[in-house]
Amino acid sequence: MNLHFTIAMHALAYLAKHHDSSFSSSQLAELICVNPVQLRTVMTQLVHNDLVIASPGKFGGYKSIENAQEIQLSLIFNLFRIKTPDTRVITGEPTSTCAIARNMKSIIEDFQTEELTLLSDFYSHKTIGDILTIVNSKENSHD
Repeated sequence: MNLHFTIAMHALAYLAKHHDSSFSSSQLAELICVNPVQLRTVMTQLVHNDLVIASPGKFGGYKSIENAQEIQLSLIFNLFRIKTPDTRVITGEPTSTCAIARNMKSIIEDFQTEELTLLSDFYSHKTIGDILTIVNSKENSHD
């Protein structure tokens, strides 16, 4: 999980809940509690992938697509998963005299592929609508 994935889920859930309204990037950034630049980076990807409607101009903004509650979180996860880790996670060298060092890169890459597959499968059973249901449940439990 990473910040862009979380921002995307938050934005999609908020827009789905308020599907009749449009929100500027400044408004959404404030509601989601992130920097407007971070939000716009995420929203650009969501618009590009037809998961959000964007209207340009002074009175424009972002609006939910009609079936936003049905969006599987696996789609969002795969859109924003980090394809190249920011930090070094692989050790060893293919030219090493050590058998473990020669093979560690391919082993870790295989593990990463399996890990991402498991996570994508986990999120394939969850939707934006599920997030809204959980939010409602948590809010009702406070009453």
